[in-house]
Amino acid sequence: MHCFIGGCNRPRDYQGHHLKTRGSGGSDGSWNRLNLCRIHHIEIHQVGNEAFIKLHPESESIIKRGIKLEELYQKWKRGLISEQDVKHESLDVWKFIQRVKNIDSFI
Repeated sequence: MHCFIGGCNRPRDYQGHHLKTRGSGGSDGSWNRLNLCRIHHIEIHQVGNEAFIKLHPESESIIKRGIKLEELYQKWKRGLISEQDVKHESLDVWKFIQRVKNIDSFI
């Protein structure tokens, strides 16, 4: 793995960053995480997503897509949309929901 920011080649110094934090209800879905080196991980926490995008324009599409997909997951989780609606929007999120449901059935 490597830092998501192009041109950053800090070796094996990566950390997972949640776009919507776990503390605020964010999921562990792959769309909600970025692999960043320690330096960029600290930076995104210090400046926030919007300022980070301005500093690193190459990150805009992935960050905005991740936030959109996390919002889709959260709407399903709150019962505001159906699984079929989710499946229509994103197979990645729908597959994650299937895994979550299977894990919950064992608990």
